[in-house]
Amino acid sequence: MSEADAPAPSSQVLALKLPFDDYELSVDEIYYAEGAQDLLVERCMEAKGFEWSEIERPKFGDWRNRRRYGVIEKTIASRYGYHSVPEILAPTVVAERREQREKHLSPNARAAALEDGKGCWETTYNRMWDGIEMDQPLFNKLSAKGLEESQETGAVSSLIRKWSDCMKGEGFAYSDPYDAATSRAWSKTKKPSTREIRVAEGDVACKRRTNLVSGWVREESKIQLKYIRDNEKYFSTLRHQKRTYLQRARSIIETHGRQP
Repeated sequence: MSEADAPAPSSQVLALKLPFDDYELSVDEIYYAEGAQDLLVERCMEAKGFEWSEIERPKFGDWRNRRRYGVIEKTIASRYGYHSVPEILAPTVVAERREQREKHLSPNARAAALEDGKGCWETTYNRMWDGIEMDQPLFNKLSAKGLEESQETGAVSSLIRKWSDCMKGEGFAYSDPYDAATSRAWSKTKKPSTREIRVAEGDVACKRRTNLVSGWVREESKIQLKYIRDNEKYFSTLRHQKRTYLQRARSIIETHGRQP
């Protein structure tokens, strides 16, 4: 399955924003910086007598929260049920282009580009990240903790009960969206069954009828903002490191006079 086969993220997905998003690189930002690094690799390879082709990195928008609250798009539910495939979590076309580029390198060019400790890719990567360290473990821990805590708030608990009642009306008995998504019945098959698709479609419909996702985002945002206030120095540093990294990428692009 190629990236082009997967339904594009809906406007609802692209609008799903949480406070923590400002402190972590999005896919588009990662690709932007990778494009800048490509320019450095190209010049490094030229100095060694080899060519390095830049790859196109389209802008996709921010997909990071697409499955944070389970399946929320009917197009996804109808095609995949609760099955997870890479194409619906992040674009894969750029990774495929990277693989094709490496595949076409001669043995000597591959060594010049990818040799451990000496290759152009590693040396330019180190240059991009020199002095920058984004402490992701704590960020990821707080992100997971906030999602868990949000489910226990009165507002979200009430919405989840309404969602569960809605699902019962559709003929499905599940206590919460994760209960539905992680059913063992779905993990036994490579492709979604007819029942799995029906349950997933009911799940999406009930989320919309109860406004579960918007209410959940609102409550989790409150929790994340509290974490940011309680860990002000940490998040301030994280934001500074992110900005420094992107500014470094921008400087490289501007120096070489073209977009990656």
